[in-house]
Amino acid sequence: AAMFSFYDDYYKGENKDKLEISKSERLKYIKRTYDMLSKHEVTFATPRIANSMTIKAQLASCILNTPDDDTWSLNQTDGNMALYSKFSGGIAYDASYIRASGSTIQTNRGRSDGPIPFIKRVEQTISSFNQGGVRKGACVITFPWWHLDVLDLIMLKDAGGTEDTRARKLVYSIRISNIFRERVNKDEYITLFDPKETPLLNEEYGEKFNVAYMYYESKSSIRKKKIKAKDLLFQILKVRQETGNLYLTFVDNINEQNMVNRFVGASNLCQEIVIPSYPSKLIKEKYIINEEGEYEIIQRKKSGEIGICNLVSVNLMAWINFTPEKKKSFCYTLLRGCDNIIDTQFYPVKEGEIANKKNRPIGIGVINYANLLASNKLKYTDKDALEFTNKVFDDLYYHIYEASNILAKERGAYKTFNESKWKEGLTPFHISLLNNEKNILNVSTYKEKWDKLAEKIKINGVRFSFHGAIAPTATSGKSISATESIEPVVDLFFVEEGIQTLPSLVPNIKKNRDYYQRCWTIPAKTIIELAAVRQRYIDQSQSLNLYYVKPDSAKELWNDIQYAMDLGLKTLYYMKTPKSNFELEEVCESCT
Repeated sequence: AAMFSFYDDYYKGENKDKLEISKSERLKYIKRTYDMLSKHEVTFATPRIANSMTIKAQLASCILNTPDDDTWSLNQTDGNMALYSKFSGGIAYDASYIRASGSTIQTNRGRSDGPIPFIKRVEQTISSFNQGGVRKGACVITFPWWHLDVLDLIMLKDAGGTEDTRARKLVYSIRISNIFRERVNKDEYITLFDPKETPLLNEEYGEKFNVAYMYYESKSSIRKKKIKAKDLLFQILKVRQETGNLYLTFVDNINEQNMVNRFVGASNLCQEIVIPSYPSKLIKEKYIINEEGEYEIIQRKKSGEIGICNLVSVNLMAWINFTPEKKKSFCYTLLRGCDNIIDTQFYPVKEGEIANKKNRPIGIGVINYANLLASNKLKYTDKDALEFTNKVFDDLYYHIYEASNILAKERGAYKTFNESKWKEGLTPFHISLLNNEKNILNVSTYKEKWDKLAEKIKINGVRFSFHGAIAPTATSGKSISATESIEPVVDLFFVEEGIQTLPSLVPNIKKNRDYYQRCWTIPAKTIIELAAVRQRYIDQSQSLNLYYVKPDSAKELWNDIQYAMDLGLKTLYYMKTPKSNFELEEVCESCT
């Protein structure tokens, strides 16, 4: 209804003669979308399904917030998150700008307590503004490895400590740079800083970050602390192993493979979204007395951006059987619907509306990957699984970017297209680190096809700044009896406990029993390699879990993390270990 209202308003006046044609055309695409859903060819993320028929239809899945280091911005961001949590968004909060504990506060000559009190306030906000009572609010906090309070920040979810020093209801991600990796491997010291005194560290990446970092190390007038790089790494790995949490955000990989040429320092709640987020700045606030004699407060602010993304997942078991013509029409219909939603959905906060309508990011991922491999008589560990994955994801994302190019011809490119790598004649395929590392996985390259598409995009643009992101699909996958996202199966039969307790049986078990591999039997390096092949074509990231029965050592975990960095992965999600020996035992099929 909201969609029709928007376009009916648009077609008033000089465009009135187009109204009936437009309604007819829209109904055609509405029916196509219904068919795609009813045939389980695609699934929409939970907020889009749950909120579509509400009065204020907030349909975005992922909300990325970055507060500045001042009282107004911190309070403003807290309020923004409350609104989005109320309307079912998964929240991300980048704490990288918040000054360290002990830092001076000029306005009252006091001392800051650092980011932890503000993070604890976020915890209370998210708990208070749950998602309409349907499910609990959730939030990830991101912070950089060089923050002066990093040793306290990585312990926020730890079981020990006092309530004042923990915020266990949240999840956490640490931003990792290549220079940290280098110093670990050389067994050198690193220097921790107060973000208030080192602003360039939140604006640069790669070699420019290294130069800024070493400049601040040499500067005697600022507060800093030296520790062994390995000591920090050990604490990171310890927390990651004990809690499963403490996600990893590879900031250099994100920005070196970033299509929009704007710094991205954090990811979202599930670590698949990597889009810009910037704080607003207060310019002036004053009060006036209106004509009725009432007092009004007028506030002027320079708008920042709240990163917003709508998620969709393509059922690979359906995609693999589409004809070339169906693939084109399918992607066009899917992206057309995503485009309309950006214009018609409800925005609780203006910074979110501004960013979403200006940049138009979406996140198209996949579902049923484990089923697809098994149905093609492939195991995760089979050598041929790499090449098979390469061909499927090459094909899928080529059609997605092609459809975006067609929409750009019809409706115009997104507003900041000319500032992007798209405008330079590049695609995610062209800037993939996997390609730059001389294709070390030795999978096929269809460069000519991508070069031709890049030229078309250079001329006519793309409709969206970002297109691809592989989300977890824990709920939507079960709704169509599909395997979750890109995940291997935990078991052939299992009971999932959440809002509802659901027994699940892997699809096509009779036919594919011999080809399903349980997650505990697949080496982390195999999962990383398959992810790297997919990342070659994705302009955002993937919710990627790594599984370990019992890691041999911290060195094993660190080697896997470095391998992920080498192959161009942008983020790592949970590290999972079995809760008990029972999880390692395969369920008897006779008993299921």
